[in-house]
Amino acid sequence: GNMTPDEKRAELSKRSALYFADRLPKETPLLLMHGDEDTVVPISQTDSLVKELERLHRPHEYRIIKGGGHVALKDGSYVEIDQYRRKFLKKHLGK
Repeated sequence: GNMTPDEKRAELSKRSALYFADRLPKETPLLLMHGDEDTVVPISQTDSLVKELERLHRPHEYRIIKGGGHVALKDGSYVEIDQYRRKFLKKHLGK
C-alpha cells in the first residue's frame, strides 16, 4: 500500500518469523522450503530466517527446491515438496 518505510518495517516485524523466531517453540522442528526460482519472495528471506534459527539453536531443516517458483502447482515442484514434507513428518512424528 501507501506505507512509509517505518510503517512497512513495523508491519514486517509483526508478520515475519524472522522478527519473532526467538518466541517460536524451542523443541518444535521446522521444515522450511523455498524455490530457487521464486520471483515473488526472495530466497534471501528464507536464508535469513535459517541463519536466525541456527543462531537460536532451533531445530529445523531447510530444502531449496531446484526450479521451484512461488506456486508449486504451476511449476510442478509440489511432488518434490510433498516428498520432503512426508519424510520430515515421518522422522519427527513416526509412522
